[in-house]
Amino acid sequence: MEQRANSPAAESTITQFTALLLPVALGAYLLITSTTDLSDSMWQFDAKRMLQLYLMPFMFLFTLVIPSLRRAFIEQVARIPRWMAGALAMMFALGVISAWHNSTSTMGLAYSLADVALLFLIIAAAFTIAACRTVAGEMFDKTLLVLVAMVGVAVGLQELIGVLAAWNAGLEFHFRISLQHFSWPRFYNHVQSWTIPVIAALPFFFPRKPLVWALCLLSLGLHWYVVLASGGRGTALAVSCAILIAAILWPAARKQWLLTHSAGLLVGAIIFALVVLGNSQLKQSNAGLINGQNIQQSQQMLDKTESGEFLGSVTGSRMTSSSGRTEMWRGSWEDTKAQPWLGIGPMNYACKGPIYRAAHPHSFPIQLVSEWGIPAFLLLLSICLYVAFKLAVFLRQAGAVNNLDRRIQVALAAGLIAAAIHACVCGVLIMPASQVAGILISGWLLGSISACNHSVESWWADTHWASNSPLVLALIISIAFLIFAKQESDISEMQLAATPQMDQLIPRLWQNGKVCRLY
Repeated sequence: MEQRANSPAAESTITQFTALLLPVALGAYLLITSTTDLSDSMWQFDAKRMLQLYLMPFMFLFTLVIPSLRRAFIEQVARIPRWMAGALAMMFALGVISAWHNSTSTMGLAYSLADVALLFLIIAAAFTIAACRTVAGEMFDKTLLVLVAMVGVAVGLQELIGVLAAWNAGLEFHFRISLQHFSWPRFYNHVQSWTIPVIAALPFFFPRKPLVWALCLLSLGLHWYVVLASGGRGTALAVSCAILIAAILWPAARKQWLLTHSAGLLVGAIIFALVVLGNSQLKQSNAGLINGQNIQQSQQMLDKTESGEFLGSVTGSRMTSSSGRTEMWRGSWEDTKAQPWLGIGPMNYACKGPIYRAAHPHSFPIQLVSEWGIPAFLLLLSICLYVAFKLAVFLRQAGAVNNLDRRIQVALAAGLIAAAIHACVCGVLIMPASQVAGILISGWLLGSISACNHSVESWWADTHWASNSPLVLALIISIAFLIFAKQESDISEMQLAATPQMDQLIPRLWQNGKVCRLY
């Protein structure tokens, strides 16, 4: 028995299971935070943020102390081209300079630096997940695909139970009372943009398994039902575009890829149509009650179930408007013209603009250029364009290959594309659950691609003193961030009392998104 435990195969299996701990923790975060309330004393948004910040130091410390993960992380960092590493360093330096230049108080500076730090930690955390994928291999893919699919099933079934509960109470169910474990239904739509394209790869890893196909279609169907029921136009558009782009880049399995997604959309549309029909019948049933003695009570019920409100969440005028985004973007443009080089400072969109502003302009590129300045934006744009070009070339060259690696890579790339499109018109990179989904999907893709390309540049990995520095730096920053967040949560009641209620409901770092105005 002891010889078997010490055999190379046994050691390899143990190493793979160890590498699964971090990605499974992120998957569990998505599952738990999407289906339960974490705290009775905190808003859902703030509880998600605190749990996210607790996970960060654990991720970096775990990667640092596990030799196989530490080596894989160093190799991942070493793959970054020298110019890109310099561009990232310069971009974050400009972010820090902008925060310092625009600060009007110590706490105001702290909030600006927290915004810079959070973006750095998200990128660093994605590299830890990439390291886990290179170590765990196919076991990573299978485990995380099932876990991500289960998130869609759990949330979708909860929503259907909510529909039945509302009908039992004689009420029409609509998007404003959906997704109760999120501060606003749109925040779950952000998570969906990352994950819906990925779920379609599940049957490829479990061929001739009817239950897995059923799980895939059920998860996709419930996801699309939630998108339709919540009026998730950004997710619908972003995911649809990403699926079509992936189909163009992946001719080898295009038919099965599109068939799976089409079947999932059809299942979701059928569920949505049944709910619409049930609401319509409920409306007619409620109208018949007015003929009795309960006229006043029935009228109150009718007032609560306004005709077509559920269907109107998808087809109404709200779906054809910008929901105030054009005004937000116009304000960002004014900020950019006023401060083109360093911007108005990270996290200052809400705190230095007009009192009626949201906490972010609902577009990450616009947010970056107005808060960090044009030079920082151009640096990030050059990095994103380079990554997009290299990813397209890689997938196109491998398009004729139809193995498991290519299947998951295309699915993950579609998730990344969908989130990138959605982030241009919404706060996908702001919300904590969406950020965790982004860490998981982007790191997963990076690790899967790098596993197919074993060449590593030596300019970073050969420097022993520098090889561990990104991990150590990320660990230090994540601990400092956690201490800052814990101190802020301890005085949150005082901050809430001093902040107008309207500002409390506008999220950025916290759901009390304009708390920086207090400083």
